[in-house]
Amino acid sequence: MFAVMSQINREHFFSNHALVGYGLLVLLALGAPLVSAQPNTEPGTKETMEYRYWDWGVTPKRDDYQVQLLRLALDKTRSSHGAFKILRVKAEFSTPRVRRELSRGKIINVQVGPWRRVSQSVGRSADPAIRIDIPLYKGLLGYRHLIVRSEDQARFAAITQVSALKRLVAGQVRGWVDTDVYRANGYQVQDSSNISNVLAMLNAKRYDYVPMSIVEAPLLLESQAERGYKMVVAQRPLLYFPLPFVFYVSIHESELAQRLEEGLRIAQSDGSFDELFTRTFAAEIALIKQQQGDYFVLHNPLLPAHLQKVPSFLD
Repeated sequence: MFAVMSQINREHFFSNHALVGYGLLVLLALGAPLVSAQPNTEPGTKETMEYRYWDWGVTPKRDDYQVQLLRLALDKTRSSHGAFKILRVKAEFSTPRVRRELSRGKIINVQVGPWRRVSQSVGRSADPAIRIDIPLYKGLLGYRHLIVRSEDQARFAAITQVSALKRLVAGQVRGWVDTDVYRANGYQVQDSSNISNVLAMLNAKRYDYVPMSIVEAPLLLESQAERGYKMVVAQRPLLYFPLPFVFYVSIHESELAQRLEEGLRIAQSDGSFDELFTRTFAAEIALIKQQQGDYFVLHNPLLPAHLQKVPSFLD
């Protein structure tokens, strides 16, 4: 009934024995996620470390980059920590569900999300996790473009004052950090359980616009193309607020977290982190530089002071 699928030419099946084991995990999960493996091709003498990465399956460019960065960090620590496997678990979990599953560490044990305060001790909160405080996008995902109905393009292009935008209603996913940021800055926001519902409600004129990152906005429109929605990414207005994305690891996997953090720091030091980032997002960086000065800037009250800074690639 449930399928365990590989991604052709990029990911490979485990052995039949391993597939059975992980198939059982998938069957036990209400969301029935799809699982695909990216095994290390040079197994060492140490026990293989397994990273079960949550892939929400909606914005592939973002998830592909995050998995490439995960693999880069693990490659950097192969000599010290041995072999590894990366398992991509695709499922459109709600935000609370993702946090629960990460805390349990059974279906997934690593994910990427906006920086948030977490308890890093078992028993201190409902969903503790290990946060690795290394921003992965250099502020890129804080740049927001607005998805609007095609008929409203001229209406939004005429907005030059933030007060005019605040009179309109934004749609967001319930539980997202973004939602709290918009509300804290005086924007009207209504939320729904997942991004598919949010876009459906925009189409039905329940919302006026849906702000998404410069990376995600065009990908979301592509993913919903079969629904026949008449939507576009508005040329203006544009939004910006600091929103670092980081890795979170299951509270039960401290060794996996330590290895990942060590590998990321090595990649930062030798330049391979920056090389991967600029190669992947060259088009988005160029667009931001072109549009610099055209953004409404929001304050993110959820971040500590040291994370409230302009991305280095715009300096």
